[in-house]
Amino acid sequence: MMAGGEQRHTMVTSQLISLDDPKVGRYYADVPPEQMAQLRAFLAEYPYRRHRMAGVDWQYITAGEGDDALVLLPGALGRAETAWQLILAFAQRRRVLAPSYPPVTTMALLAEGVAGLMQHENIARAAVLGGSYGGFVAQVFARRFAGQTSRLILSHTAYPDTARGAQVKGAARWFPVLPMSMLRSVYRRSTSGLLPEEHPETVLADAQYDHIVDLVLTKRDLVGMYRRIADYDTNYAFAPGDLAGWPGQVLLIFADDDPGTPETVRTHMQELYPGAQLHLFYGTKHAAPVVKRDEFVAVIEEFLNAAG
Repeated sequence: MMAGGEQRHTMVTSQLISLDDPKVGRYYADVPPEQMAQLRAFLAEYPYRRHRMAGVDWQYITAGEGDDALVLLPGALGRAETAWQLILAFAQRRRVLAPSYPPVTTMALLAEGVAGLMQHENIARAAVLGGSYGGFVAQVFARRFAGQTSRLILSHTAYPDTARGAQVKGAARWFPVLPMSMLRSVYRRSTSGLLPEEHPETVLADAQYDHIVDLVLTKRDLVGMYRRIADYDTNYAFAPGDLAGWPGQVLLIFADDDPGTPETVRTHMQELYPGAQLHLFYGTKHAAPVVKRDEFVAVIEEFLNAAG
């Protein structure tokens, strides 16, 4: 899985994000003070850990305790702290491991890295929750590391799309030479319209998005993200029998108005995972974990507690 003979280490670090930096604080000017206080408390209590594997530096957050574990895979921003409210909610009942994505260029390397972090943290098996882009990673992980996957939760995500892959692969050839300002614009266009407009629960999410896109993500991060999409879409093809013999269970979560997963996508996902449980949100677009967080967590907790 990982290159042998390499020294492995973990160190607890201060957060890579300082909300006290004036350049950062301006992004959060409209966020309610109580939400900012909660975010600050989270960042202080759950600093990033770092672990180096096969020449790649991984950053991740752990919370909670116990034998029941959940791996929480973030969306396209690729940053664990964007899921901080979900981490807190799930950590009340189980151990949570949430990685950030390093700028590797294939889904296989992401999946191998997640498996390596689990091994490093002495997590033999875990439920895997992947939302949106994280759902791409989760589906690859479950097929490569079925023995380490106890249950699979796929939220607002889709299967490999060869047409999209060809388009992204062609465009991604030019991304390394584009100015960062243009690359950010490409990224913003590709993710626009996913969140409900003028919803009180999305103010903080919007602020985090702008902050991370403008100040945290590097060109290597963005190029790696698009190359992994091209890899996912062109080098993977899923079938209903992929997980035959795997004893785990699958939960699919969608929204009726999510532009990222229209009805045709939702139907095909159900066909790919026969026997999967399904929960459909209404009017949340791509953001049920944000705008209906309590229900989102409750649905997943019920699934995890009932699954064998």
